[in-house]
Amino acid sequence: MQNYTFEIKKVQTVACKLEVSADEASDISAMLKALASVCNYIHKIVPPEITNSERIKQLIDKTVREDFGLPSSLAICAIEQVAENRQIAQKTGRLVKEFKSNTAECNSGMFLFRQQDLTIVLTLLEGEKPFKILIGKHQLKLLKGQQIKSATLVKRKDNSYYIHLHWEVLWKP
Repeated sequence: MQNYTFEIKKVQTVACKLEVSADEASDISAMLKALASVCNYIHKIVPPEITNSERIKQLIDKTVREDFGLPSSLAICAIEQVAENRQIAQKTGRLVKEFKSNTAECNSGMFLFRQQDLTIVLTLLEGEKPFKILIGKHQLKLLKGQQIKSATLVKRKDNSYYIHLHWEVLWKP
């Protein structure tokens, strides 16, 4: 009898509230609206059978940056979001209808997590802006020493903002 050992990659997530002033909330909201508009534009212009982010980027990246005046990292984020949503829709047999302005998938070019001062630096329309995160001991313990690969920026119904930080861990069953 053989003994098999293997590891499974698992994504861990921690949600952290952002400390945001009224002006900063307006800036984040504007970025989320612009990102949703760009995603809807890309989805409308690029043929629906194209689901590869690199292919979409080749077709539309320059146009998106020029027409919408977005920083490169936000344009790439929008392209990746459209590609990912199309791939999921294709696998589940559903259609992508529209992109809403309450979430944004953030790649490493759009955000930076600084553990030493518990700050998130987000790329907004006007440039990079740091935000303090409000975090508990349990969240801090989970985040300690992790390499954060991606994040999801979320605007909740009560108009508060959260960042969901994601990292991979190896799990042995």
